[in-house]
Amino acid sequence: MANLSTYVLNLDRHPDRLARMAEQLDAQGIAWARFAAVDASKVSEEVFDTLVAPTGPIPRMTRGARACTAGHIAILKVFLAEGSDYALVLEDDAVLAETLGNDLVALLATGAFDLLNLNRQTPRRGSKRLVVRRRSALTMDQFSVHDLVGIHYGTAGYLISRAAAQVVLDLYPRPNLPIDHILFNPNVSRLFGRIRIQQLFPALVRPREGLVSSIQTEPVAEAGRYRNKLQRARTEIAVAPRLLLGVAAGFYTVKHLNFGGARGAGRPK
Repeated sequence: MANLSTYVLNLDRHPDRLARMAEQLDAQGIAWARFAAVDASKVSEEVFDTLVAPTGPIPRMTRGARACTAGHIAILKVFLAEGSDYALVLEDDAVLAETLGNDLVALLATGAFDLLNLNRQTPRRGSKRLVVRRRSALTMDQFSVHDLVGIHYGTAGYLISRAAAQVVLDLYPRPNLPIDHILFNPNVSRLFGRIRIQQLFPALVRPREGLVSSIQTEPVAEAGRYRNKLQRARTEIAVAPRLLLGVAAGFYTVKHLNFGGARGAGRPK
């Protein structure tokens, strides 16, 4: 079976969050390593500019978003240097399904993934709905995996293969997008079409609710300008016509994403 390295992205000033993550992972017997997050409050602009571009398809990013992106990119570099087949990348505010450890064993046994989003971002209204390819790429006893064709923001937890990580680094050596746009936004990311980007149903990871963000703590510079509003709108609706046509033709579907592991997940079907 494929081997796995698990990384928890954690700011030095959040030992409480790391302790909660350690409790969850250790209880399930998941070996893991802490990875020090880039602290936006302590990095100079000169250093930032070498790591992450300040502008791109998204209006100018906050320092926090750039720091988060730099942290994820650094993890991918370490992952490739260390030699595991897959990386599980978790942010330190993640809530894990109680079956995550066993479910990962079942998922990795398939060896079928490039980039698999395990996360269910907190829905704004009621339930989380995603646009995905109707035909499942993989079906297990209580899981299904679908190709992601719409946006799913958030990087609380995902699985990525060595080959996919290399593509990310090749295409974004100095990222000009927030990491969740790079990984899970088909409107602007060059990854789509290069690797298979998929979503797990149900999700095994979600952000912890009620926490004050340490990332997005300042407004985006000049976000209120008309040009930037138009630019932002493009990232939200650029593929909308294709999605609507795909749903109408039956190739795509809108699927509800719940949170919670599959107890006793079985073999692929």
